[in-house]
Amino acid sequence: MKKKRARRPERYEALYAELLAAAENMHEGNKRRIRRGLWGLLALPTALAVIRAVTDSSRIAFLLAWVLGMFLLCIYLIMIEYADHEILKTLNDVTRREAAFDELLPELPQGAVLRRLEQRAGAREEKTP
Repeated sequence: MKKKRARRPERYEALYAELLAAAENMHEGNKRRIRRGLWGLLALPTALAVIRAVTDSSRIAFLLAWVLGMFLLCIYLIMIEYADHEILKTLNDVTRREAAFDELLPELPQGAVLRRLEQRAGAREEKTP
């Protein structure tokens, strides 16, 4: 007995919906990471200034720690923003392509192209031994 496979358009639609959901989740996570990084940019100098005032330690050591910490936080924020930008750019590109494809076939009845493709695929399967 042959196992029925899911119809291809339904499978592609499900994959597309999963892609959109995953990208949206990543975008939301990136927004939280950026928010935490910005708070880190405020908290690091404040914490170092308080520690410096409380412990009469070397200014140079705290200045170096401050500058190094700020550079690391900035690199972190740039990496997160770049990844988020690439995700959004890819999603916009995919959405734009989908909209352009939908505009190419406005006059055809719904499902006509799909039926035609399925007929061709069925004819090819019958020809193969």
